[in-house]
Amino acid sequence: MPMEIMFNPQLVKFVRGEAGSFAPKDFKAEADEARGMLRVTLNFSDNAAARGSGVLGRLVLRGER
Repeated sequence: MPMEIMFNPQLVKFVRGEAGSFAPKDFKAEADEARGMLRVTLNFSDNAAARGSGVLGRLVLRGER
């Protein structure tokens, strides 16, 4: 499940991404600072879709100003 999140790189910097309580098979968070774009990808095993409520992932950003 890919997601793209826009941010203002003049105001915040991407520090890290962490998988949440649903524990996906693969979790990847990458920042394109020049474009102000975070791309988060979550992959679950074929038979284990995320159901219910919980945290898919956490993104940590640091304020620059």
